[in-house]
Amino acid sequence: MDSKEFTDYINEQKHLKPLSVRTYKNQYDKIRGDLKNDIVDTDEDDLLDYISDMIDDGKSVHSALNYLAMIINIKRFYKLSTIDLDKRREVMIIQKEKAKKEKNKDLLEGGLPTKKELLKHLDDNYKKEKWRDYIILYLIINFHTRNKDLDVAFVDNITLSKNETINTLVVKKTHVNYIRNNYKTSDSYGRKAYSIKNRKFREAVSNYLDQVKEASDDKYIYLLTDSKGNHVQEDSVQKIIARTTMNNLSTTLYNKILTTDAVKKGDMDELKEISDRRGTTVAVLLSEYDLKVK
Repeated sequence: MDSKEFTDYINEQKHLKPLSVRTYKNQYDKIRGDLKNDIVDTDEDDLLDYISDMIDDGKSVHSALNYLAMIINIKRFYKLSTIDLDKRREVMIIQKEKAKKEKNKDLLEGGLPTKKELLKHLDDNYKKEKWRDYIILYLIINFHTRNKDLDVAFVDNITLSKNETINTLVVKKTHVNYIRNNYKTSDSYGRKAYSIKNRKFREAVSNYLDQVKEASDDKYIYLLTDSKGNHVQEDSVQKIIARTTMNNLSTTLYNKILTTDAVKKGDMDELKEISDRRGTTVAVLLSEYDLKVK
């Protein structure tokens, strides 16, 4: 049964899309379940202890900040004091920034591929006729995708791409439309659509569909499937991508390499393109994805 304190709060957040509402509810349900009490009826000291325990139990500062934000939002909605909670958030933001810089330093010292090497790895997959891998890598490199963005279905009818829960590759004779409806920042940036005319990409798509089309009679043919051709669950997406990328790198690290390369060249046009295609701001790219940020 939903808690009235959350229901009243979330019903006033008219700007949120269903996916964000579910994320907020999952966060709230965890907090409420752990506290065994409404947030509004819990003292700030107990809430601060709860966040500390969360970090002690292995949650990252970044993740704990998301839960703290939910607590603060609920408190503010009911016009309750958040002075101590706000102070803790400021400290945690500083801790998060320090951890990020240390991690970036470790990554640089440990050695990461260059953009040129990522492109060679992409081309190697084309030469080896590993069509699915090539499609995944092309989208990561050219559209700066997160994992969720790569869970796409091939369709031949633009009408099928209007399903807001599915990302699609609409296959036409002269191009492929890449349409993202379901991605992390869709609440802020909305539906994204791009026309891909690259010859190698179109060839990879055509060859991949030739391999799998007979095994599927569905109007949606998914890119990410298991060995039996079944569309994978969300928790398996990252595993498939890691098996595809160079050195099993994450999509986040790919984007950091590409952003750092653009910053090094001073290429503002490229940074704006990364920003647009990923669905984030240039400011966020510079603060969160440039590995050489001081």
